[in-house]
Amino acid sequence: MIRYSIPIRRIRLESKLPSTPHRHKAQQSLLGSTIVEVQICNQIKQHRKHVVDISLNLLERYAPEVVHLIEANPHNDKVTLPLCLNSLEHSNEIEVPALTSLFAHWSADTTPNIPSIGETVLHYCVLRLLNNREALYVRDDIMSRLEAEPLNEIDVQSIWWGLQETYEFHEWVDAMLYNLAHFDVLNKQPVGGYIELFIETELLGLSDQAHARVASTYRRYRDAIKPTKAPSLLRRATRHVFRTHA
Repeated sequence: MIRYSIPIRRIRLESKLPSTPHRHKAQQSLLGSTIVEVQICNQIKQHRKHVVDISLNLLERYAPEVVHLIEANPHNDKVTLPLCLNSLEHSNEIEVPALTSLFAHWSADTTPNIPSIGETVLHYCVLRLLNNREALYVRDDIMSRLEAEPLNEIDVQSIWWGLQETYEFHEWVDAMLYNLAHFDVLNKQPVGGYIELFIETELLGLSDQAHARVASTYRRYRDAIKPTKAPSLLRRATRHVFRTHA
């Protein structure tokens, strides 16, 4: 039996994970006991949303790479850490719960318990957002698990929504499609039906070229692994969304 491995490139995060830079004078005056309001916002720091409050000393200990982003307002003594996202559309499902969980573990000085692939993906997303070096190891762990265990609908949603605005997205989709074909997930109900409907819906927001790429990638994996058993991915999408590429 020929093993069909996932084509994964080991890549770095978008930033080069810099060491903590020299702080601004306003930040140098902050004490370790200062409470920092962690926020998420868009790339121009608008539409800010409160996520959680955490002490400055915990941020310095666990997320030193983002301490230089802290803003101190001299007029109201408010100290904030704005984390800029490419999109806020799915922040309530991705960044907010993942950051809340991570900071809770930091505050309790405990190791996060993240058994599922979907939860691990959320953990990776926020470590990546915080430029934490641990993200590289978590990413490798997830990619290994994608070769060893089938995805469910929550895992697929976490991968798609958590990483669709990053330059890594195509690699994650490739790994996800390989998993779905390798474990014949789409033939297993009701999970397969949920996943197929989710992907079909998400494809409606992509270009025709992206539509074709997703369908052709899945077919390639399907035909290499189980040419007679695996279903045609996105049957309805293939008839309608991909009809121009037939």
